Amino acid sequence: MAIYMKKYPGCIEGQSGLTMLEAERAFQLSPDPPVVDNLNDYIAMAIREENKNGLLFFLHSYEHRLNQRVRRFLFREGFQNKEPDRLLDYKLSCVAVMVERLQDYDPDAGASFLTFVYHEIENALIEHRMREEGGSFKSVDEYKAIRKAGWLYRETQDDTEKAIGEIRTSEQCEDKTAREYLYTAVKNRSRDDFYLRDLKDADGNPIDHDPDVSYDHSWDYVAILSDGIEAARMQRAFDKLSYRDQTLLEKRNAICMTCGRVSPLSTRLSFEELAVMFE
Repeated sequence: MAIYMKKYPGCIEGQSGLTMLEAERAFQLSPDPPVVDNLNDYIAMAIREENKNGLLFFLHSYEHRLNQRVRRFLFREGFQNKEPDRLLDYKLSCVAVMVERLQDYDPDAGASFLTFVYHEIENALIEHRMREEGGSFKSVDEYKAIRKAGWLYRETQDDTEKAIGEIRTSEQCEDKTAREYLYTAVKNRSRDDFYLRDLKDADGNPIDHDPDVSYDHSWDYVAILSDGIEAARMQRAFDKLSYRDQTLLEKRNAICMTCGRVSPLSTRLSFEELAVMFE
């Protein structure tokens, strides 16, 4: 029986920090898992055959898609793709809920495991974000209400009374509760970000964080990707490439084809770094 080991075991002893490559490929195995028709076969292997490697095989094959899902969530939150610690922490929260829900999954029920845990993974991402914000919340549902209060405050362009009215209508709550939701939302957005605390810009200056909940962190990714090019054709051509070639293109051109984010060319990987990545 093959002995499976991590391809990317983590930081070398004596070094500090986690690289983005290690965070992106935390669940990659060597040698590669046996080939199956679909990912659910690995889950069935773990349950029916009580093969502990089944879940590891699943994570190995699903990791790229999991990275994309976590990044989409983080981009919606206004975070840049520069914090490998944050990426790995969120991924581990998702894996934890997968392990927990695996006990209740029936591979013969008809639904795939990813469909079965879809909402639990989304709640795991939101719950991890809740713990980051450091507030005191009774439940994830209360936290979701507070998040929505912050969004409504931004949508009403900082009009406090109008936002409170929108919150009261949306949450079917009293005026006092709506005001508490809004107060907490603004307060949480004013907290210093743990992962970005020590980051510096290209000139070596500390990154300035905007504490205003009304600030629009979003990017118009569609406009960026579509400006002057045929985005749909480009995406179809990109999807036909192997995972290795996709990664090479993204890393070399400093662009994320999932969301369209374009980073400075100074951040792109050199050919030597790309060679090491796929050595």
